[in-house]
Amino acid sequence: INDCMRGRCAETLSALTALFTCPVERKFLEDQEVDAEKLPYLIRDYITSIKTASPETGYGDKNAPYEKQDPPYKAKNLPFFNISELHSVDGWNDEIHEVFSPYLTVYPINNVTKTKSQINLNTVDQELLRCLIPEARKQECAENFYTKMSKYKSKKKSVVSGSIADTLKKVACYSKDKDSQSSKNLNRAGWFAEQTWVYKIIIKAQTGNQSRRLEVAVQKFDSQKSTLSTWGDKKIKRSYELLYWKMI
Repeated sequence: INDCMRGRCAETLSALTALFTCPVERKFLEDQEVDAEKLPYLIRDYITSIKTASPETGYGDKNAPYEKQDPPYKAKNLPFFNISELHSVDGWNDEIHEVFSPYLTVYPINNVTKTKSQINLNTVDQELLRCLIPEARKQECAENFYTKMSKYKSKKKSVVSGSIADTLKKVACYSKDKDSQSSKNLNRAGWFAEQTWVYKIIIKAQTGNQSRRLEVAVQKFDSQKSTLSTWGDKKIKRSYELLYWKMI
């Protein structure tokens, strides 16, 4: 989501819109009295420093839905620090968070490495893929996706062969023509990659009747292009970075 702070907001908005307007998800949001088309722009307005409200939200002032709260507050105008902050966005509630938060991330928060946030095509959930690539809802595409992913898991070999666009065409009936014909000039293939760079690690420990849970967000760097981190007066080559941790 924080990619909206990095000049990739159009891409982020398109992906969020595809997720929220998937048939079942749209109906769920309607039952929550939330507009699926408006929600991505409410998120965008909440975190970006742009002063004017997006026309899609229907508000003349982007702070309007928050100034009527008790106590009143304003849009953050800064990146989300954790995914739970979505609760501050107009219309976002516990039920919506439970449904959508597993498919969303705010990491990395800052554009330190200019890493493009993408979805790993080797591990993508089929239902998520069918929302982002509607062509994949065809029965033959669903069967093909299942076959390809089963082979990937059994042989631990990347499902990606050739370009991402070619692979999406094979496993999800992706049509590049639909992107070029879109008024938003989409490039849905650009939403995906062959690997994961940011991970959430959950560690559970129990002693007697006491239990603790540690959640950690870690960003991995390319071993051939590891970045330098300054520690005191020394520069250390690193292969990963701790982005966030929380003890529960």
